[in-house]
Amino acid sequence: MVGMLGVITSASAGVPAPLISLTAAPGSLDMGSVVVGSSSAASTVISTTNSESVPWAGVVLGTPPATITGANAAEFTLDSSAAGACTSLQQLMPTESCTTRVMFTPTSSGTKTASLTVAADTTLMLAGSVGTSECPLVVVNGIGATSLPSSPCSISVPITATALTPPAGVVSISPAPATVRTGQSVTVVVTTSNTGDAAMLDATTALAVPSALRVVNAGGGQAIASGVSWTNASIAGGGSESHTVTLRALSARARIADLQVSLEATGITGSAAAKVKITVPKAKKKTPRKKAVPVTG
Repeated sequence: MVGMLGVITSASAGVPAPLISLTAAPGSLDMGSVVVGSSSAASTVISTTNSESVPWAGVVLGTPPATITGANAAEFTLDSSAAGACTSLQQLMPTESCTTRVMFTPTSSGTKTASLTVAADTTLMLAGSVGTSECPLVVVNGIGATSLPSSPCSISVPITATALTPPAGVVSISPAPATVRTGQSVTVVVTTSNTGDAAMLDATTALAVPSALRVVNAGGGQAIASGVSWTNASIAGGGSESHTVTLRALSARARIADLQVSLEATGITGSAAAKVKITVPKAKKKTPRKKAVPVTG
């Protein structure tokens, strides 16, 4: 029998071993959605239980205490620097627990899976035990046991995550080019699109309107010194926002009016251009009046 604190040996006797197992909470990890190139973290709490809640029986964690395996294991890592992290050869009693922290850093998009395994150190076994899948016991205050439990001494926690491509902003104007006569109106559609998976945040689209044109309908936008702007707090992946703007040609001095649209969002810039051709209506030719021919009698 081992005094005070130790591992059961073949000399231990007199006390039947309670059934001991490792437990994890939660039983599975869902890392959620993460943009490629960034990281997120989640934790699982590892503890021990036994069938009779005997306070002197626990387990010794292995070296390392946790491993990650599976199809996408390379995109998941363990962070042992956090407070309360599980450590090699850590003795876990039924009233004790430790934390395993998993970080997800995707390198490509898609659904990713792996498995977190926490195991006891099976080298600390009772001499003559029937198999290495049995958990070694820690004994406290000199209390021993006659045999090891038959329960498995490892636990696996499935991990799932979704990797998203970063947001990508595209702006466009249609129709382009357009032709309008002086004094007439032309309608254009300004579209802001997100071609990535992740949401595009704080997107501001601005349409620059030259002096030869005047904004008649801003399409729900805000008038600015150079034209119209629209702000979207978020555009979902694969989504778009369109705005219809009505312009009127004021002058034909600039025969070609260039429309410029630009986009600024969190980590994103973009631009597009369109031309509006302004034509001068042809003046009607005056038909000269025929002079009345005097009638002589």
